[in-house]
Amino acid sequence: MNTLPAATRPSRSRSDERRLLLLETTLRLVAVGGVDGVTHRRVAQAAGVPLGSTTYYVDSREHLLREAFRHYLQQAKAAQAELAVRFQNQGSAGVVDFLVEVTQREFEDESTIRAEYELTLFASRDAAVAEQLHDCDEWIVGNLARTLRRLAPLPRR
Repeated sequence: MNTLPAATRPSRSRSDERRLLLLETTLRLVAVGGVDGVTHRRVAQAAGVPLGSTTYYVDSREHLLREAFRHYLQQAKAAQAELAVRFQNQGSAGVVDFLVEVTQREFEDESTIRAEYELTLFASRDAAVAEQLHDCDEWIVGNLARTLRRLAPLPRR
């Protein structure tokens, strides 16, 4: 589910890589069986790490889910920011290409769509995740608006 190109990802320590593996594994499990299907044991097994690895990085199942969703939202913002940069010099001719690319990325991976729906449902029961989701949505809408204004500015009166 990592939406950043490998060349733009910062280098990570082994600990960071393990934590990232656990978060991405959690998201994959959420996509398959919803948040109710996520346990420390299932995450560890699916990630191929010792069970103690999950509790080393997070203290509860809810914390694991919150961190996985936070990671997902950060990826979504980074992916859209990367697209905005990629299309920044295309002008009005790039508007359609930009919008098509944004839409394709949104719907290209069925498991990502399911994970996003689960995120929304989880946010309805968890105020911290709801706030993160709201902030991310505001950022994404604002970034889309800024990018579209750069690509196709409105004529001045």
